[in-house]
Amino acid sequence: MFIYKSIGRVQFAFGDSMQGKTEQVFPKIQQLAEMLGLPQEVRKKLTISNWVSEFRECGATQRNFRNWVHEQPGTEKLAVPNSGAQIVLIAQDTNGDYCTMVQFRKNFEIGFPGGASNIWCYNGKEEWEDVLLTAYREFKEETGMDFEGDLVFLDFTTTTNHYEGYPDTYAPSMYYGSEVSYKDLMRYATGLSDEGTHAVVRIKDLNDYRWFNNAAQIFKLLQELYLEELYLDGLYE
Repeated sequence: MFIYKSIGRVQFAFGDSMQGKTEQVFPKIQQLAEMLGLPQEVRKKLTISNWVSEFRECGATQRNFRNWVHEQPGTEKLAVPNSGAQIVLIAQDTNGDYCTMVQFRKNFEIGFPGGASNIWCYNGKEEWEDVLLTAYREFKEETGMDFEGDLVFLDFTTTTNHYEGYPDTYAPSMYYGSEVSYKDLMRYATGLSDEGTHAVVRIKDLNDYRWFNNAAQIFKLLQELYLEELYLDGLYE
């Protein structure tokens, strides 16, 4: 899997052609709790798996900035930038093929589990959650399971989401990746979401599906990273 190397306070991961910056999620949870001014007794209980429930338990609330703007008189049709994050998981199956977990949207396009960053509110304070926190939170909301590994920054895209009755929304969407066991990949794929179902797809079969526009750049990246021999043979353009 990944080989980690620390340079100063920044950790990098190298492995299987994927490389990028990795950041620890727990310090970002602590930082958000501190900025919001959550009680010390709450901060002591925070973990990677319980931070959202603990935030809510002590009275902190979430606000989706895009939805909030669209609910206000006079700005309901305003194009709103709202950052987001997705998690891309990779595993090698028993036949040696590289696979990824995809989410089937309601229109049968495939993407990855993830969504928009939220603003957290507590006692009059408002703070954006870091996009890395967004990735972990959204993954749990959409699969019902905590992702327990480290994430490597893969790439970002500029989203151009179409919302009925609203203009396009342009915003950066961060994609984080991790290599996991095939058993774990299949386990995560059993998770349910209101936005769609999940499935494990071989990377060499990705072209058999319709790609969600905002994820297309990442699907191409996965093909470049894991199907180099197919590119050399001219089977992918």
